Amino acid sequence: MNGVLSRCALENNTAGPRFPLGSKTGPRACGLRLAAVVASVVLLHACGSGGGGDDDPDEPPSPPPPAPQELALSFSASPAIAEYGVAVKLSWTATNATSCVASNGWSGEKIVQSGQELTPPLTASALFTLSCRGETGSVTKSVEVVIPPLPPDPGSAGTTTVAGVDSNANGLRDDVEIYLLTTYPAGNERTTLLGRAEQLQVALNEPAEAVDVFEDLFENLQCLYLSNREQAREHSARLLAKFVNTASRSAAYLAFATNAGGATMEMLTPAELQQECLAGAP
Repeated sequence: MNGVLSRCALENNTAGPRFPLGSKTGPRACGLRLAAVVASVVLLHACGSGGGGDDDPDEPPSPPPPAPQELALSFSASPAIAEYGVAVKLSWTATNATSCVASNGWSGEKIVQSGQELTPPLTASALFTLSCRGETGSVTKSVEVVIPPLPPDPGSAGTTTVAGVDSNANGLRDDVEIYLLTTYPAGNERTTLLGRAEQLQVALNEPAEAVDVFEDLFENLQCLYLSNREQAREHSARLLAKFVNTASRSAAYLAFATNAGGATMEMLTPAELQQECLAGAP
């Protein structure tokens, strides 16, 4: 640009004839060349002198996009060990998940983030699996719910003695345990009947405990009325019939009733019923 200015200065100061209109030399032509050079400099400055990029050298670079969030899953069952016929609560929390699908002991798509679901009454151990997907991949968790199996049916071998067969050593005859667990749904009434069956087992096999057992049976009957007032007497009678299903067992029960002649029957107050009957109930 300095060379253009110098030439223009020489042309303007040179003595001689004036240049005609349209000449490529002279003051007017020099002015046009100077204007073109100035315009070129302005354009280069606007576009950048490094070859025409769009970036402003003074503007900081754009930050990188955020990294995908890590996928996490927690999954549990409560209770993990349950009685026969009990419904179990499954709970889960999924972090940064876009979808979750259940398999094995349950099925279907499940809500992401967190949720709870109650299983149907379980009659056998079961495995429950939950798989969730997110931007960073997938994760799978499984929980096993253990249901103790029913004792084997003793058949005719269970009637040869008053005590019968108790293969799992829980203080209850196998045939009576199978009857209660498969006849009544899990709940307060079944729990009360199981307790009554244990008391009857003692009544038939330990005559010396007759008085204490009779009092326990009376208290248990009050608890049975609390759980199912309309059918308490009927269900109690059915259980007793299941117990005294042989001649020797009937004779043992009559002996128990005779030995319990000195027992006292105490009525529980409503508060005592709630405390004694519902404590530890599912």
